[in-house]
Formats: sequence, structure tokens, C-alpha cells
Amino acid sequence: MAIIRNRYTDNIMFESKTLTLKELVETYKCELAGADLRHVNLAEANLAEANLAGANLAGANLYRVDLKRADLARANLEKIDLREADLYRANLKRADLEGANLEGADLEGANLEGVNLIGANLGRVNLTGVNLDRATIKGTYF
Repeated sequence: MAIIRNRYTDNIMFESKTLTLKELVETYKCELAGADLRHVNLAEANLAEANLAGANLAGANLYRVDLKRADLARANLEKIDLREADLYRANLKRADLEGANLEGADLEGANLEGVNLIGANLGRVNLTGVNLDRATIKGTYF
């Protein structure tokens, strides 16, 4: 179950493993910090500058999503599909990206301090200016 909040409505609850929130999120700019969004499909959504801090997006499909300057600090991003995603200057501090697929993603200027990248796929990823201080990269594919 996902609970979504925005500044215009009360909580909106969804019960679906194959939930597609793209239109709702893009239209109403929902507050997604701490939201349980496991296995959702947000492929090609515009989530630029979104607050997803502490959200659970494990197993979600975020293929080609726009996450420029988004806050994903402490988010659970295990086994997430972030292929070709735009994470320019995104904050992923202490996020869990174990087993994530970021092939072809743009992480230029992103903050990956303390991030868990065990077993992640970083093939063809733009890592220009990325902060990887204290990141765990055991078994990561570059």
C-alpha cells in the first residue's frame, strides 16, 4: 500500500503491486518522502526535484525517469531499475542501491556519500563529479 500526500488533498491510498503513479505524481507533485512504493512502475516519469527521502522503492521500475536534483537520501532502492535515468545532482546520501541496475544513467554531480552499491550495475554511467565518500562498492559492475 502506498500513501501519497500533496499540499492540496488529504492522504490518497493505493493498493496495487503494479501501481502506475506517473500521471498522479507529475500532475499533483505529491510528497513522496517515506512512501512505500515497492514494485511501482514510474518509467519515464518526471520526478525532477522530488522529495523521495526515506522512500521504499525496492524493485521499482524507474527506467528513463527524470530525477534531476531529487532527494533520495536514505531511500531503499534495492534491485531498482534506473537504467538511463537522469540523476543529475541528485542526493542519494546513504541510499541502499544493492543489486540496482543503473546502466547508462547520468549521475553527474550526484551525492552518493555512504551509499550501498553492492552488486549494482554501473555500466556506461556518467560519474563525473560524483561524491563516493564512504560508499560500499563490493561486487559493483562498472
